[in-house]
Amino acid sequence: MEKKTLTIFTPTYNRAYILPKLYESLCNEQCHDFIWLVVDDGSTDNTQELFEQWKKENTIEIQYLKKENGGKMRAHNFGAKVCKTPLFFCIDSDDQITAGAIGKIISYYDEIKNDNSVCGFIAKKRMDICNFSKTIPSNSSMSLSGLYDSGFTGETSLVFKTDILRKFPFLEVEGEKFSTEAYAYMQMDQKYVYKLKDEFWPDCMYQPDGYSMNSVNLYFSSPIGWRKYFSLSYKLGNNNLKKRVKTMAMYVFSSIVAKCNALRIIRESPSILFAILSYPIGLYYYFKLKNEYERNKSLRKNIVTVDN
Repeated sequence: MEKKTLTIFTPTYNRAYILPKLYESLCNEQCHDFIWLVVDDGSTDNTQELFEQWKKENTIEIQYLKKENGGKMRAHNFGAKVCKTPLFFCIDSDDQITAGAIGKIISYYDEIKNDNSVCGFIAKKRMDICNFSKTIPSNSSMSLSGLYDSGFTGETSLVFKTDILRKFPFLEVEGEKFSTEAYAYMQMDQKYVYKLKDEFWPDCMYQPDGYSMNSVNLYFSSPIGWRKYFSLSYKLGNNNLKKRVKTMAMYVFSSIVAKCNALRIIRESPSILFAILSYPIGLYYYFKLKNEYERNKSLRKNIVTVDN
């Protein structure tokens, strides 16, 4: 079998209702120099049956792997580990590949293949809920954080050199099923840049059951991961005073959720002075977001009651 250049990686959990749209968009691509690697994070719906049927159709090359439920970050790390191609592109189950994007990515690969300072590409992700800057500076090189610091707004789409991605695994915390990918990307930014492309590669519509639409809930279900992220973000972030105060306040907030006492929060913070100064703001975030979290729980309970 011909060796492929690109892996389209999709972590999924109980998304059988929307995966056919992604499958159809991949099948419609003229360039098939890719493997669709799917890590099923313990789905209980008919996801497995879908992939059994699609593999029989043999329209595109599919590698389907099912594992015990452990959260997207563990599925992502597993996918990067088993990936057999030089490029790795994560497309979520509620995404669809933009027509012609795969052929463009393959054609651009020679631009970065032998440049050891570049870890991959950044393009844009088209979605209804985001307001984008007009453009990103195409064909220039920049870190992900540098792009946002320059004033870019909107969601990005990242294609990685697989061997570099493996060096920066997503944070895994025992007992938690979520950690932000930014924890790994911040560290990558310290050593590498991306080649920028002012193009839309995937189209996305966030689903009500997805991580992005439940961000407040994630603060309370995975506080240790967030605590580690905000601590690292403070250490590696820029010198903007407002951002540093907010980041430290979020470190305090997530530490409170993680049931750390005040002394431990301050003692283990990346800056004792900023932790003390930001503590009242962190408390404010805690009570504000706690109220929102409780409202969300109540709404979900009411929805379940109505459905039953």
